[in-house]
Amino acid sequence: MLIALAVLVPVDALSAVALACLLAFVVVDSCYFFSRRFAVGHVLGGFVVVDSALLLRGDVAAGTVLALNTIMVALAVVTHRLAVRASGASSDPLTGLPNRRAFDDALQDLVRDGGTASVALLDLDHFKEINDTSGHEAGDRVLLRVAEVQLPPGALLARHGGDEFALLLPGRGGEEAVVEVWRLCDRLVDTGLSCGVAQLHAGESAAQLMRRADGALYAAKAAGRGRVELASAARVAS
Repeated sequence: MLIALAVLVPVDALSAVALACLLAFVVVDSCYFFSRRFAVGHVLGGFVVVDSALLLRGDVAAGTVLALNTIMVALAVVTHRLAVRASGASSDPLTGLPNRRAFDDALQDLVRDGGTASVALLDLDHFKEINDTSGHEAGDRVLLRVAEVQLPPGALLARHGGDEFALLLPGRGGEEAVVEVWRLCDRLVDTGLSCGVAQLHAGESAAQLMRRADGALYAAKAAGRGRVELASAARVAS
């Protein structure tokens, strides 16, 4: 409405069209921050109001108004696609879980804040054999089964890559985290999991914490798989 009122003020048509181009800010804001349905409503509403003001002047050609709308539609499409791509940059396309990048960001925040917390690495046992014998669709179903498991309150599960998942457990010490991971494994009784757990210690970096969790995961695999191992308190150099 403010843009439309501004369009009616200038004496010359060129200035009016230039002011109408401020609609671009409405287009970008709507397509980036709102859902598609609300964005379309906002943009169409802007077209109706601003176009009406331009045509009401009588000195702006209809072709100019149409050209302006075409540019705004193109801008809306590009902005929407960029917004969709940006929102998908932190999620795994198959499972919908946070990806490794999102997990690392959350872990860095947790380490920076300090306090009690633990991480766990969960590896699917013999996942390659499932893909080789039953096909990749069967493997995808296993991954989706893990992604849909009920999590403890406040926990964050991410697909860390391939057949490995990472679990962030704020407010849980190592022993409590082990119990929580065992409960998660019990909910996936038909899915073999080897898990390594590590508790965050004061002054420890995210990289050191993850290396200890990774060491605990290898210990679980070496002990026969299908188990949960807790990392020692000794830190690993970055």
